[in-house]
Amino acid sequence: MKNLLKWAAFLLVATLLFQSCDEEDPVEPDPLPDPTGQWVLTAATLVDGNVSTPETADPLVVQNAAGPGMALEVPVGDSQLTLGLITNFLLGAACETPTASSSYYLELTAETIDGNEVRTLYFGCVDGSSDVKEESGSWTVVENADGSYTITLVVSVAGTDLPIAFNNFVLNASSTQFSGTAVGYPMVADAASDIGPTNIQFLVADMTFTALQ
Repeated sequence: MKNLLKWAAFLLVATLLFQSCDEEDPVEPDPLPDPTGQWVLTAATLVDGNVSTPETADPLVVQNAAGPGMALEVPVGDSQLTLGLITNFLLGAACETPTASSSYYLELTAETIDGNEVRTLYFGCVDGSSDVKEESGSWTVVENADGSYTITLVVSVAGTDLPIAFNNFVLNASSTQFSGTAVGYPMVADAASDIGPTNIQFLVADMTFTALQ
């Protein structure tokens, strides 16, 4: 009888040990990248100048951008003109009447209000000692099924909220730069007029933003 009790106790302990080995602690998901802060665009390369024809990679054409009656054509793979055009767009969005000394920044913030996280996008305009920022939309970061990340900026353009998704979003280890491929980035179609529902086109570009120190 004693041997039987010892054997039963041994089986009970062994069963508990095996169960404890099988019941692993739940794996906590990796935290999402945190791009909060102030950012400025430092690099941009054109991937496709016309998202309405996804089967081909087309140049970006902006009417009257090279002078009155003169269209500017930006080839796929260009970095210099693409950076200049997008920078001017961002500057115009941030500053009501930009001057030669004006600069801009994007600010991404996150705060908890009534138990909910609120993520806000601001456009900031700096001109001399003036630093004015205005709420201009929102942002989100999601992890995709393949493990990559997408950051989406929802920007108010000409009274319309436009989501701009940056695929393959990467925030470096020091949180000083992030990059991604912007799909559906808004650009004026005719530089002689303000951007609006009848004067807008959409492009794809690889972009890099650098944190303001």
